[in-house]
Amino acid sequence: MLYEYACPICTKICEHTEGINHAGGCSKTSPHLDWYEGLYDTVAQIKAQILERWHEGAAH
Repeated sequence: MLYEYACPICTKICEHTEGINHAGGCSKTSPHLDWYEGLYDTVAQIKAQILERWHEGAAH
């Protein structure tokens, strides 16, 4: 998987996040990035800006 996250304490790499029951969560798991609303749109915008700047630089 392209995006993986390591626990800062145990260094285990996790691709999914769980809503913890005792903290009010539902105890279901889902892909980690799904927890960040709008992240895919933000990444797409950044990629478009980089590509645009790259094309501008290549034109010179």
